[in-house]
Amino acid sequence: MGLITSIGFTYKRRIAHLEKEKKAQEEFSKRLIQSQEEERKRIASELHDSIGQNLLIIKNYASLGKKLNNPETGLKHFEEISNNASTTIDEVRRIAYNLHPYHLERLGLTNAVLSIIDNAEASSQINFKIKSDNIDNILSKEAEINLFRIIQECINNIIKHSHANEAEIIIEKKDYEILIRIKDNGKGFSSFDGNFEGTDISKGFGLENLRKRISIIKGEIKFASEPGKGTEVSIKVPL
Repeated sequence: MGLITSIGFTYKRRIAHLEKEKKAQEEFSKRLIQSQEEERKRIASELHDSIGQNLLIIKNYASLGKKLNNPETGLKHFEEISNNASTTIDEVRRIAYNLHPYHLERLGLTNAVLSIIDNAEASSQINFKIKSDNIDNILSKEAEINLFRIIQECINNIIKHSHANEAEIIIEKKDYEILIRIKDNGKGFSSFDGNFEGTDISKGFGLENLRKRISIIKGEIKFASEPGKGTEVSIKVPL
């Protein structure tokens, strides 16, 4: 009887130790991504407030000089300055958007996701179809940022890797969870039953980062793909 009690106690202590280790790992991942978000936000603010403002001034000076300077060579020079400055401003805004999702604070999660898809469609030859319930203000701010990043990464993967011409995003709000399906009609790949660990797919598609983020919000993510038949990502996020 004493042996059985001792074995039971040892087993319980081992389970408690494993649960403690798992919680510590989750907390570490959570703090790591939080620090990354804070750093992104800081850099985004600096880009927007300083560099963006300086470039806007350059653009305005170039535009003013173009109006005051009539010689052909001078006009051409000022046009180049104006065009280059405009391009750089757009680049800075794009970098700032990718570093910190300021649209998330300004528009809410639902419209911020729609903004990702609009930008993806405008910058590629992929036709994106979207069907989304309103998912504003039902998750914590931290969970909203992580879910936004997860969807953003999935969309980026379609643009970079899929070779698709059509993609579909469906977001449904249920009583206890949010369900998301993101699929494309691209080249697909061998999914190895969803196990990509140690493969080039895992590195190229940023799956490790996706899984860290999904773990923080206690969600689930699954991948299904076949060569020539596209890829589908299924995501569940508890409310």
